[in-house]
Amino acid sequence: MGHKEKFIGVNFKQSYLISNYENAINFDYYYNIIQPNIVLFETVEYAITKGYYPEKRIKNRIYNEAYEKFADLPEGSIENIDNNKIKESVQSQIKESNENDSKSPLTKITIPKNNYKFAYLVVNDKAYDFCNDGSNEYLSIDKEIINNNEFKIVFIDEKMETKHTVNFN
Repeated sequence: MGHKEKFIGVNFKQSYLISNYENAINFDYYYNIIQPNIVLFETVEYAITKGYYPEKRIKNRIYNEAYEKFADLPEGSIENIDNNKIKESVQSQIKESNENDSKSPLTKITIPKNNYKFAYLVVNDKAYDFCNDGSNEYLSIDKEIINNNEFKIVFIDEKMETKHTVNFN
């Protein structure tokens, strides 16, 4: 065990060490699943040279801003967001995940990318970021969290002035 692992093990109750250079790009995926109190990102000098990190993908990757920044925005409507279609699609995905993928602890939810800047799934005042894959927004979340709680999907408009909420009871 190296020095950093000893430090982390002594000072934190639970820690996850994630390697693989692609995982740095998919940071939000891991953040949603693990929900850490702190993230330490480190790399070694040789890994920041050309060839280790896909520079174009890193530069083009868009991450959500912190949900807390938008929590108090006024409610509004966002063009092309149909609450009923969103509800039907998400509920269908959750049901299918529970029935057909019973071994996985995670449920993946995909929503279409539309006229909004960011999307969040909010459960018990805890926000989970939707990730953008270019044409859709998706997130993976622990099935226990999504199956046992009311939740909502919050969309932030392009100008970041209003939010649109779809509630799931």
